[in-house]
Amino acid sequence: MNKERVLVIGLGNLLMGDDGAGIHIVHELQRRRLPDHVDLIDGGTGVNTASYSASLLGVTVNLAA
Repeated sequence: MNKERVLVIGLGNLLMGDDGAGIHIVHELQRRRLPDHVDLIDGGTGVNTASYSASLLGVTVNLAA
C-alpha cells in the first residue's frame, strides 16, 4: 500500500516562549520513530525558509490552505 507523504513544518521562535511551540513539536517528533512517509522540517521563524525547505523535498506549500 502506497501512503501519501506527510510533511510537518514547525515554525516559531524558541526565544519567545510559547511562540516556539512548532519548533518544540518538531524536535520531539525527531526523537521518535516515524513512518517513512513522514518528513519533518524545523522551519525556524520564517515561512519563506519553510517554503524553501519544503521545495527541496518536492513539496508545494499552499499558505492559503
